[in-house]
Order: sequence, then structure tokens, then C-alpha cells
Amino acid sequence: MTEMGSVDPRYSVPADRREMFRSAFECELFVRRAQHFYPDEPVTVANAVRQYGSRPVLRRVSPNLLFDETWYRAANPDVESGIAGGRLYSGFHHFVFWGWRQGRFPNPMMGADQPSATLPAVDPSRFETERYLAGNAAAQTFLRHFPFVSAYAYFDLYGRRLDQPAAAAGDELESALKAEFDADFYRAAYLEDEPARIADRPFEHYFYVGRRLGHSPNRWFDEGWYLAFYADVRAAVQRRELLCGFHHYVAAGMREGRSPRYALERALEVTVPGVTRPDLIARAREIQQRIQPIPATVTAGTARTLWLLVPRLNPDIAFGGYRALFELTRALKRYGAARGMRMAVVTTEERHANQEYFSWRMRGQAGCDLLDGVVVRSRYEIDRLEMGPRDRFLAYSTWDALLASPLAARTDEPRILALVQEYEPLFSDHSSLYSLSASGLEVPSYPIFNSSILRDYFRRRRLGIFREGASPVPERDYAVFEHVINRLPNQCEADIAGREERVLAFYARPETHASRNLYEIAELALRRLCQSGLFDRRWRFVGLGCLTALPAVELGGGHRLEFVKKMPEAEYIAFVKRLDIGLSLMYAPHPSLMPYEFATTGALVVTNTFENRSRRYFERTCANFVPCAPTIDGVADAIRQAHERVEDWPRRVAGAYRPPVRGWAETFDDPFMERTVGRVLR
Repeated sequence: MTEMGSVDPRYSVPADRREMFRSAFECELFVRRAQHFYPDEPVTVANAVRQYGSRPVLRRVSPNLLFDETWYRAANPDVESGIAGGRLYSGFHHFVFWGWRQGRFPNPMMGADQPSATLPAVDPSRFETERYLAGNAAAQTFLRHFPFVSAYAYFDLYGRRLDQPAAAAGDELESALKAEFDADFYRAAYLEDEPARIADRPFEHYFYVGRRLGHSPNRWFDEGWYLAFYADVRAAVQRRELLCGFHHYVAAGMREGRSPRYALERALEVTVPGVTRPDLIARAREIQQRIQPIPATVTAGTARTLWLLVPRLNPDIAFGGYRALFELTRALKRYGAARGMRMAVVTTEERHANQEYFSWRMRGQAGCDLLDGVVVRSRYEIDRLEMGPRDRFLAYSTWDALLASPLAARTDEPRILALVQEYEPLFSDHSSLYSLSASGLEVPSYPIFNSSILRDYFRRRRLGIFREGASPVPERDYAVFEHVINRLPNQCEADIAGREERVLAFYARPETHASRNLYEIAELALRRLCQSGLFDRRWRFVGLGCLTALPAVELGGGHRLEFVKKMPEAEYIAFVKRLDIGLSLMYAPHPSLMPYEFATTGALVVTNTFENRSRRYFERTCANFVPCAPTIDGVADAIRQAHERVEDWPRRVAGAYRPPVRGWAETFDDPFMERTVGRVLR
């Protein structure tokens, strides 16, 4: 018989091939399986091997408990061919002399659960036979039935493929696992019913058997939970890149801060970071400090003072709402001074009211002289507020109203002047902050609404001065002014037609405090359109209104959104002269100013509808508005519509927004002041 196929040269066949064959030939088993073939000449233990060799029919009988002759022939067509050609006696003959050295399985069960990955090889000099076999029942069984195979050969040819790792001298992994292994725990948990030869070697059982069954190595590590919770570890074990979950934990998980067993807090923090932090306890302290009454002493005969309570005086964050505050303050300062009333400012959220920085930062701008002759102090710098019984109070925000109202209650006019520029509870989620902010609308006040559209929202919602059962009268009980819109330079047809570059300016404001500007929706809509190929290479995308320099955001299709910090006024005016599409969103009742400013240039302006700003409202206000729902689909569709109209220059120029010709001096002139806030200041 010739050798069948290549074999591993490290595993040679003994010189006494007959004895090798006999060592694996289980005569008693063969006799039981073959006795019915020749009843007249029975097969006995004494003649079993001779009968097997001389009678071809008997060669189809498997003479070894671990060997399946029929399956082996079917699974190995080359063997079946060798038998048919007379080069082999049987499949068993092939396996004993060649098959095992080629790593062929002797039966279907042995290779049924073969992993896709193979364990790494181990140097024979480091392989420890006794330890390997002590915990590996499968290896023991195989070697018992095929005694000519060494333990190392079994591991190298089969064990590596069946996830039966070697116990190698100096093995760092095994040492690491063993260092954290609790033998007493393991024995009590899993080996109580096992014989002493197994129970006395708990680590070997864990290393070769228990870990594959999901057993835990100690009290503080839960193998089942670890694999169930950490999907990446579970996948690595399934790919046989790791022996078990505990293997990962000692190799990396402990260092990564992973939890070894179920603990509600740690499990939640992995899946929902921060969810277990009791932030509201600290917030309660912050709220307590925020609403702590300002101590005051009322002294008759003191000069009358109009106290302005404002969170902070920081021009760096002075957006549109602060511009209205500054102009109203200027008018109140003028109006009050003519009637013997001075002005003082109390900042409610700053630890130090830096009047010097305000003046320096505002130099050269309208409002640089706003605080000339005005005392500005932080509430934290005031031991007691020295006030008179005829003083008055103006609150910038609902939180300021909560502080101003108790002070006003000690005067002859319990109402405060309340500047209302938004439904401020919207700045917070539905929490204590929302509720307390809303309560600031309920204090006795004379509201000054920034825009009739915001006033209409309050009236429709029955908020504040319009609460249920109230019938406030305009000017007597509240005032309304319209924010002055900057009239930016209007583009002409020649300017638009002559530009090669097309510009989409986005009032981005990606900071959390400005989340009502819906940055995320706008960016995702732009991504969708850029990736679809709507915009060609002429288009530039610019994000305005950022407080800091930011890296550009890739939009796809070769386009990127570049961010620009707040510009000086002259630079901003020069920029918007080149504007084709303006994008400005606001998910709140107050109409944002930016869409109107953009529209004065002749740009097409995409802006969203809201409860008090319908599509019809925008279309009636300006033909260049492209209103949309505040959704990704809605914004994307509106930008697409604007893009289609960009080249219609005459229509763009004709549709530019023309705000009323009115400045802040006219808005807050003396007749207005006399009819409205003068009722409180008298």
C-alpha cells in the first residue's frame, strides 16, 4: 500500500506498523459489530484482526469506538477512491497510517462544532502534557482510543481547531487567569458531583471545560453577564479571538474600566452615560442661589432710581435681544433723567459686574456711552440694596423678574417693567427651571413685548398679563414695540449676475445655549442636498454667528460648511452683499431677526414656520421668504426651492424685504414712553 496524501512530517509512524494498527483496533467492539456477517465462521477476539484483513465485507465495520467507517469514506472521496483502486484496505486503515497526521476527523461528531478560527500554535518544548490532559476529557478519550497519538500531536492537529488551548509552561494568559481564579468558589459552584480526579483540579477543569460552558472563575466575575452585556467581547469569543469573557477582562477589560458583573449604576452608565448622576441635587442649590432675594433697605427721601436687573453685561454675547435692551435702556435713561430719576444696573448672574470691560468692548459702537454716569454692580457685591419707596424696577428676564418683584412690592408701584422678548421657559426642558421661569411671567408687571407677533402668542396662549380672566388694555397695561431691522445693502441685478461664486449663509449658532436655532436640522438638510449633487462647485457654505473659531464640517459632494465668528458690522455688511440664499431657523415664538435682515439684501431666505408664524404670514411679509416645516425634509425641500430661484435675478431684487423706515430713536421716542412705560415710572 502506498502513502495517501501529504502528512505532517513531525508525526512519523512507528517502525512496527502492525502493532500501531492493533493498538487502535478494538477487538471486542469489532466482534460485536461483525458477528452477524458470518454466523458459520464466527469472528472472535483471537481472529478479529485476521478476519478484518482477509474479508473485504468486514472492512466496512468500524473497529474503533471513535471511528465511523461509513462517514469517513463519504467525507473523504480520495479515501473511497483509494479503496476502490486497491491502494487501501479501508477508511480505518487510511486514518491510522495517514489520516490523523493530516488532521482528518475520525467521526462526524468530532468536527461538528469546529470554530472558524484556530488557536495559536505552542512550542513543543513549552507544552505540558499532564496539565493539558488533566482538564481535557475530549483529548483523554481520543488518546485512549488512538494510543499512538501523542498529547501534543492531538493538540496541534485537533485541539487548536476545537478551541482546546494548550497549557504551556510560562503561559502569560494562563498565569493571569489563574491569578484571579477562586478554586474554592469554582469547586463548590460546579464540581460537587464530579469525581475527585476532576474536583481536585478545578482550574484545569475551568480552563479546558468550564469556560466553554460559561462558568464563572470567581465570585466577583459573572461570565454570563459579561458576554451578554458587552457585544464586542461576545463577538470576539465567537470568532475565537478570545477564550472567554474573563480572558478579555484580565487582558483589557479591567484596564478599560468595564464592569465584571451586573451592577445597575455601572450598566446604565455604559449604555446611557450620565443617566445616574444626581445632577438635580446640585441644581437645587444653584436655583436656591439664583432666586435668593436681594436684601434691601427702603429709605424715604432718597433720589428716585430705576433699577435695571439683567443677568450679565457682556457685549461678547450681545445678540439681537441685548440690542433691544440697550436701546430701551438708553430711552429709559433719557426719559428718567428728564424727570429726576437716575438709573442703576444690578447684574444677577455675574460675580463681578465689569463695567470697564463693557465700555472698552463697546468703544466705537452705538451704545458705547450707554452706562456713562450709571452705577453698575453685581448682586453678589451688594450687602444691602439702598432703595427708596418710589423706585422702579426693570427686569430683562423672567429670572430677573423673580428677584425684582419682591423689591417692587416695597414701593408705591408693585408692578415691575418686564422686557418680554421670548417665551423664556422654552430655554429649558420641562423641569424645575421651566416651571420657575414660567412663574416669572406671573408676577405683577407691565410687560414690554418685542414684536406684536410675540404679543399675539402670549394672548392666544393666555400667558402672563393675558392670563385667564384678565382683559389687559394696550398701552395702559402693556406695551409693544417692533424690533428695528437693519436695512442691509440691496443687491442689484448686475451684482448678482456678475458673480461667479454663489453663497449660502447659514445662521448657525451651534452652541447649546442657542439650540432653538435648530443647527442640527439645518446641517443634516444641507448634507442631504450636497450629497445628492444639487450644488455645483460654485457654491460656498458659510455658518455665521459662532462664538469661537470652529473647524469646517464636511457636507459631501466636495462641499464644506465653514464657520465664521461674529463679524464687525462693516465686515458683515460687505459679506451679505454677496448673499444668494440665507438659512435661518428659530423654533420659538419670537420671530428671529436674521431672516428679515437676510431678506433685505435680495437673497432668498429659508426659515421655518411656528405656531404663530404660518407659511401665509411669511409669504405675505416678503416674496423672498421660502417658509418650511422645522424638519429635515421640510428644510431640505425649501433649500431646493430657493436653489431653483437663485438665477431669477429680477424677481429676487423685486422681492427684497423693505422694513419700515424707523430707527430706535423713533421706536422709543418720548410719546411712546409717555403712553406706555411712563405709566409705571410716574
